Amino acid sequence: MTQLSAWTTTVCLAVVAAAIVEMLTPESKLGKSVHMLLCLFLLCAMFLPFAGGIHIEIPKPERSSAQKNVDALSLEEEIKRQSLVNMEAKVAELTRQKLAENGYDAKKITVEMDTLSGGRIEIKQTTVWMDQKWLTHEGRVMDILKKELGLAAAIVYG
Repeated sequence: MTQLSAWTTTVCLAVVAAAIVEMLTPESKLGKSVHMLLCLFLLCAMFLPFAGGIHIEIPKPERSSAQKNVDALSLEEEIKRQSLVNMEAKVAELTRQKLAENGYDAKKITVEMDTLSGGRIEIKQTTVWMDQKWLTHEGRVMDILKKELGLAAAIVYG
């Protein structure tokens, strides 16, 4: 008898919870999806006691420890690669921003970085392509990049 009352209590609580969620859900495509999920939830709550003898086990694919190590190393390499790409883009963006603040526009900016031992990252080279009209301002542009960003950049005109 206690199992029957526990089942009844569970179903009633599930119905109340579903009703509250249903009332809070907007009338849209999302609302229809939530309604369907609530129906599945209620069905599970009602039929769960009858599924007591059913055990579903999903087998995990077997992987060797060597394969796990290879996966971890390739993940680490991918993280390093993405970090370098993101940092290169950020340095290029900051360079473009500092030049624009001082009235200069760059056609293109490339940044080459490398990862050193210990995880340190080094800026190998920064190249700024500028229009010929800024040729006489090369010293000023170099000063801006050196003083404000700490970059020793190569400037290419054309």
